[in-house]
Amino acid sequence: MAETVSKTELKKVSFRESEEYLIATNHYMNPDMIEYDNHRGRHSVVRYRAIEKALTEAKDSISMNDIKAILEQKVPNGVFCPYYDDGLGTLHSMAFDLSNKKVEVCLGMPESHKWQEVFFDESVGNSIVTENVINEYADDPGTFWRVMPPGSMDAGIG
Repeated sequence: MAETVSKTELKKVSFRESEEYLIATNHYMNPDMIEYDNHRGRHSVVRYRAIEKALTEAKDSISMNDIKAILEQKVPNGVFCPYYDDGLGTLHSMAFDLSNKKVEVCLGMPESHKWQEVFFDESVGNSIVTENVINEYADDPGTFWRVMPPGSMDAGIG
């Protein structure tokens, strides 16, 4: 997993490996990138923890359906977020199956759209897609949008 920072005079790439799995949301996780972690949203940590919990519970047999279930569930139990007006709305979800050389893609809101298979070795062409979304707002915006200290993973959830 590569994490990058690009500022006026600074460009840095940091790599992270894992024997089990790699998780990424919208904050730095590599220890050497924490100094650049100046806007760690609680929502990002909540989504990270939801992925971590689901993968831990799946143990040794994480299936495409397990991955898609995480992507389809709304925060705080999954990563799907319908807060479009506030700038955090899921536009598409993707689950990669490298063994079978394909990606399953869901355009728009996963609760109302189907997953489509795209195979790496097949041409798909280009198209413009327009999707309707239904906006929602966080139940407790002050908590949901809170900015956390650099490196913090304590989102105050079980």
